[in-house]
Amino acid sequence: MRLTCPPARRRARAVAAPDPPRRAERLSCGLRRHGRSIAAVVVGRCLTAAGSVAGVRLLTEHLPPETFGRYKLALAGVSLIAGIAVRPFIQYAMRAYHDAAVGGGLRLFLTRSARSFGAYVAAL
Repeated sequence: MRLTCPPARRRARAVAAPDPPRRAERLSCGLRRHGRSIAAVVVGRCLTAAGSVAGVRLLTEHLPPETFGRYKLALAGVSLIAGIAVRPFIQYAMRAYHDAAVGGGLRLFLTRSARSFGAYVAAL
């Protein structure tokens, strides 16, 4: 018997919790619907990890310890600055994007976000 998935809904309804068999069916449908995206993310993360390990191996093999230490210190500094300066804006934009997409004001949101981000970066 082939299970057919219902179309995705935009907004969740306030209903009682589904019984366990229905919840399992919904989970199965969601996994099938988003399976390629999930697989792409997992494969991408694995390739990133493998590339990082290979890069560290090559750097530690071919660079003197002082140079590698300077490189790691600079990389940590850039990560810290990005975390303090850019991450808050990105987190806000990710949250507000959903609201704008559901509310229908996506184009306006993207225009205002681009302007705001430009002003934010200029202020730094």
